[in-house]
Amino acid sequence: MKKNIYFFSYFPLVGTLLFSMAFSLYTFELLTDEAKKIGLYQGLSEYVSTTNLNMALFFVLCVFLMMLFSLFKLLGDTFIKLSLLFFSREREGLYFHVSQSASAIFVVGGLIALICSNNIYLLIGCLVLTTLCFFGFILYKLATKLSIYGMAGVITFQIGIWSAIAIASYLLVAKVLTYAINQLVSI
Repeated sequence: MKKNIYFFSYFPLVGTLLFSMAFSLYTFELLTDEAKKIGLYQGLSEYVSTTNLNMALFFVLCVFLMMLFSLFKLLGDTFIKLSLLFFSREREGLYFHVSQSASAIFVVGGLIALICSNNIYLLIGCLVLTTLCFFGFILYKLATKLSIYGMAGVITFQIGIWSAIAIASYLLVAKVLTYAINQLVSI
């Protein structure tokens, strides 16, 4: 009996939801603690019940983080396909089949992240480790279709593009924070 090739097609969505929920739980606790310290939470709870306030905040965090992780998933798939375009001899579309089954790695990582949702370092470590396992699994499965130079090219391309995105994001956040601090100081 041959299994349906679309059996794992919903796994990327489930993995993204699990990671979004895990990071939302941590961020929710952080935001509610800070809002209670400055008195914002008590002020809002006069107008809205705490249950509705908590649900709304958690929902907004989940939606925002779901969009963020979906963006990273889209960029990751695009960058892997682009690197395979440049460095692979493969013509059958093996990446599609490999990435479908490899997405189970993100589901397992998301479940572990839910368990570790009270520690940001464990959450980030789980996300990074899951991503590296996913990439390693993809490279392992595609190794027969890549030469040693192709493999080095794919790895170098991935490291280069993600490093450029990380540096640009860091510089953007630093610039925004510097601007915000300067505006606060000038008040």
